[in-house]
Amino acid sequence: NMAILAGLQLASEPSAEGEDDDPTEFDINHALRSGLAAAFERCARICWTSGAENTNDDGKWPAPLLVPPENLVPQMVTVLRDVLMLSVQRRVQAADSLAQSGYDEADIEEELEEVNEMEEDFSTDVVDAIGYLLKLSGPRFLNTFEAVL
Repeated sequence: NMAILAGLQLASEPSAEGEDDDPTEFDINHALRSGLAAAFERCARICWTSGAENTNDDGKWPAPLLVPPENLVPQMVTVLRDVLMLSVQRRVQAADSLAQSGYDEADIEEELEEVNEMEEDFSTDVVDAIGYLLKLSGPRFLNTFEAVL
């Protein structure tokens, strides 16, 4: 999981080219970000459902068999928070770039919708992963989540 998070963090960072990047253009980093976010969310979901075949008769969800090491949870949540913040920045940059582009309003709206849709799918996987980490970590980590998020 930490390798997936490291890749996600790297793919979320702005490229070295900086100002020349067009946030409305699809790039390979978007595909990497999306794939890695989906992979991490799936890993977290698998951990959460591990042990589900041992469902209790009282209807309570059984304790998961796969749980992330306690010492890594704050780092995982921090990385996920950071990539979410970068997603918001990409949306803002796209809006600013389009506002200065000279496109007509209909084209700007269409481009922004596309950018927002890509970032929304990415953000959904990241937020879902945070939710699974919270469920897996339990109440003792609520302060960690509050401090980081």
